[in-house]
Amino acid sequence: MNVSITEIKTNKVVATYLVNMEGLNYKPESQESFDLAWRCAVDDGIVEDKNKKDYSFSFV
Repeated sequence: MNVSITEIKTNKVVATYLVNMEGLNYKPESQESFDLAWRCAVDDGIVEDKNKKDYSFSFV
């Protein structure tokens, strides 16, 4: 599934990541998918970890 990260102040999508965490008998919670997408955005230098509250997440 794809997770979009949107800056709340500007309503601009700053990143979209393909997140695949499913496995045998395992379906991740939404927050787990959002957390993984956030970690990817931090690692890619798109956002700063301390500013997570300034962004919203959605499945696309």
